[in-house]
Amino acid sequence: MDFCIVNAAKLMHGQHATTMLVNDHVNARLSNYGSAVKDVCVELVYPSRGKPAGTSRFETEIYRLAASCPRVTFRREQRRIDVRVLCRGVGVRRICGDGHLTRAETAVLAGTVSAALELIRPRIKPADKFDVEAFLTDARDALTGSASALRRYLA
Repeated sequence: MDFCIVNAAKLMHGQHATTMLVNDHVNARLSNYGSAVKDVCVELVYPSRGKPAGTSRFETEIYRLAASCPRVTFRREQRRIDVRVLCRGVGVRRICGDGHLTRAETAVLAGTVSAALELIRPRIKPADKFDVEAFLTDARDALTGSASALRRYLA
C-alpha cells in the first residue's frame, strides 16, 4: 500500500519537503490491509485569504478545489482512494516556501490528514477486501508521531 500527501496552493501543486518526510514516515509504518486499495492520496488545499481576483488561472483553480472540499473518491477499478480537504493552520507562504515546516505546523498538517482519513470509512463496503479499521489506526498512529519523529529535520 502506498500513502501520499500532496499540496495544492496558488503557486504550487505537489510535494513539499516536509510532506515528503511525513509520507516516508507513514509508509514505513503501514502494512497490507487487503487487495481493494493499493493507493491512498490526500490532497491538502491551501486557499489564499479573501476572494480570488481572477487574475491568475492558478488562483481560480485553488478556489475551485477549495469549494469542493472535503471530497473523497474511491476508484475501485484503480484500487485508489483520493481525499481532498482544506488545510488550516499552515500558511500559503509556508507551504510554497523553501525549507521545512515547524514542528507545530507539521503537527497541524498531520492532524488535518488524520481527520480527513476518517472520511474514507463510509466509502468502504463490506464486500471490499480492505481492513479500513486497521488502516485508519495505523495511519493515525504514524501521523500523530510524525512531528516528533521528524523533529531534527523541521525548522
